[in-house]
Amino acid sequence: MNLTPMIDMTFLLIVFFILTSQISNVEVAEEIELPEPERSVAAEPDEEHRLVINLIPDASDRRRLSSMRVGFRTFTADAPGRSRLRAELLAAAQSDPDLKIDIRADRQALYSEVYPVMSLASSSGAKRIDLVVSATLPGRGDEEVER
Repeated sequence: MNLTPMIDMTFLLIVFFILTSQISNVEVAEEIELPEPERSVAAEPDEEHRLVINLIPDASDRRRLSSMRVGFRTFTADAPGRSRLRAELLAAAQSDPDLKIDIRADRQALYSEVYPVMSLASSSGAKRIDLVVSATLPGRGDEEVER
């Protein structure tokens, strides 16, 4: 009995699961504690045409940003990093006219740290920009979602 096709299929499945697990981990940075609004109008996030910007807090002072992450690319939180992020957002909005940008920031982050990224996102030409919060959807019990 020839087992080569079965072994090939096994390795393809392993590679597939490794790649998809890394992609989902990039969008959710565990070091970010999302804000919890008092009155939420939460909705399920639309997976298509979505770009997630994670604003990573500084380890010593969670009010300050240490970096910004889009997919596998990390940008510094200073002016050169913001200009590289701006170029990335412009290119993404040009290639996808229905692009929506989600910004994830820590609940302790200062507005003065988040505002420059919001400004970059709004000037990129994206169709919609959302700030992601942790909320409970109506009718879903205690299950929390990001929106």
